[in-house]
Amino acid sequence: MVNTTLTQVPNCTAAIGALNYSVGNPQVASVVTNTTTNQVTITALQPGTTSITASVAGSGSSAGYFSTCPPASISVTLANGATSGTITQGVTQNLTTTIIDTYGNPSRVSP
Repeated sequence: MVNTTLTQVPNCTAAIGALNYSVGNPQVASVVTNTTTNQVTITALQPGTTSITASVAGSGSSAGYFSTCPPASISVTLANGATSGTITQGVTQNLTTTIIDTYGNPSRVSP
């Protein structure tokens, strides 16, 4: 598990309200604000990338992206294992996606 700590600057809570953070994909990371120290901790939960959004006084802005153990390779094959083939229009074909992270581990992918 990897933690990243951000310090909110400046502390304008009394004047305009609290600065709040949210995570786009809660399976990749979680965000917790310590109201005593005014620090935000982002904790990686699994390999992937997610957006982190900041908001204050009803306004929001993308604060950036948080990536943990990004993919080193992504391969897509037909369900039978072939890497090429013909798909007839209107006929469903299952695909298999394999993602390997930078540590050589397969990543968990939610459907």
